[in-house]
Amino acid sequence: MLTYRIVDPASLGGGVLHPQMAADLKQAQDNPQPKLWQVPIDQVRAQARLEAAVMNRADVTTKRAVTRDMALTTPAAALPARLYSPPGAAPHPLWLFFHGGGFVLGSFDDYAMPYHRICLQTPCAILSVDYRLAPEHRFPTAVEDCIAAYTWVLENASVLGIDPSRVAVGGDSAGGNLTAALCLAARERGLPQPALQVLIYPTVDLSGTRWESYDLYSDYGLSIADMLWFRDQPTQLRERSEAISIHHLSRSPRRALPSSRSEPATSRASALPTSRAQRSDLHPPPFEVASSDFALLAK
Repeated sequence: MLTYRIVDPASLGGGVLHPQMAADLKQAQDNPQPKLWQVPIDQVRAQARLEAAVMNRADVTTKRAVTRDMALTTPAAALPARLYSPPGAAPHPLWLFFHGGGFVLGSFDDYAMPYHRICLQTPCAILSVDYRLAPEHRFPTAVEDCIAAYTWVLENASVLGIDPSRVAVGGDSAGGNLTAALCLAARERGLPQPALQVLIYPTVDLSGTRWESYDLYSDYGLSIADMLWFRDQPTQLRERSEAISIHHLSRSPRRALPSSRSEPATSRASALPTSRAQRSDLHPPPFEVASSDFALLAK
């Protein structure tokens, strides 16, 4: 049986939250909403889009990169995407990004402001891609969409103005899972390996919930019950996640593992090796990790 507890939202796991995040969590705690599984999936998605739009509109100080919307024509589907291009002469390195959302929610537009910031400050082009979502599209649809997107990028590098030898793949949460699965599939299918994989608090073990970070942080925004609901939507996903293990990742591309101290997936992420560059601290601010590792993509 699942149990819940209420703790001080300004302090989690011995760390102190940013004041704005603490205020947001306190507001959510004081105004509980229906559980994910209690409302139609379309309503859940609409609310998620609204929240993402509000966050993007709230950021009025970030400079904007040049953007271009497109569709990646793959054998199975046309995948919507947005390209963020930095200033300067092409070809640029590229980060192919897969959004989080439990394989059920999210779109290429969710993290628009972070994309702009990372694109301009690294500098590195970013291609954010929509993969098809569960439960309408069952496993392994999302994985195959991400593999197809990566293949499309390599085949259309000149169209994107990017260097195919400097392509990183990455994503957050479910997107981190898809990134790891893509890298494993690239190795198995003889595709060129990405230059870097960026796994942002990745969901890499769906076999259970007995991780320390679940116990510490499951009261804030993403509960254990939520995680189990997300896990069960694609079907067969749990079995596939077992392949994304320390043993299977030993020959995959270099990994950066930015995370958050108050993220339920942190313990699972920290169980993964960081390949050729071992890291002792897996929890600095995400952009610091991304920017330092993306320097490897520079000529």
